[in-house]
Amino acid sequence: MNMVQNSQMARATETRRQRNAAKKRHIILKGAREIFMAHGFGGASMDAIADAASVSKMTLYRYFDGKEALFAGLIEEQCERIIEQDPTAPLRGLPLRESLFHFGERLLKTVYAPETLSLHRIVMAEVQRFPELGMLFYKSGPEKNIEALSRHLQSLSNEGRPEIRNSRKTAEEFFELVRGYTHLRLLLGVEQIPDQRDIRSQVARAVDTVMKGL
Repeated sequence: MNMVQNSQMARATETRRQRNAAKKRHIILKGAREIFMAHGFGGASMDAIADAASVSKMTLYRYFDGKEALFAGLIEEQCERIIEQDPTAPLRGLPLRESLFHFGERLLKTVYAPETLSLHRIVMAEVQRFPELGMLFYKSGPEKNIEALSRHLQSLSNEGRPEIRNSRKTAEEFFELVRGYTHLRLLLGVEQIPDQRDIRSQVARAVDTVMKGL
């Protein structure tokens, strides 16, 4: 067997290893989701999560070193399931208004998803006892999106399309505007998830407000 064949076999082996690891990680997170939803963060245990995922505790700890890491993994997986790793990638080359609208639509698909709302409710119920949970949720979800949008706005501003004095503040304001009061009503369970037409109207209003303020 020559060096080229050895290299190809090594790459194939590594690809299989990564695929199997990703599959196992997904199975563990699925089990963790079941336990967190049923018992909350405080009531969940690594033993129960290992049982739900049908893995040993040794395997569980090989992937996640504790409940905090598991919860952060759930949030990240939820975001990645709906939007790209870089949520601004599809926006490149678009004018500001179009890029904000596109970003807002995709953001609401994540924020209004039943799984995301459930995770948010768990955080709000447990954050007083587990303050670190709030920071985990914020950094894994809202902060990643706000920072990505801020960088995108800054790149547009650098090109003069148009000038944006404070890209971070603009991103934060847009994030709040696009979620709207609907988000609170959804968290409280007093409103159904809006349909696509209502979501587009809500995003359009947020975009108009931001554009008028520039």
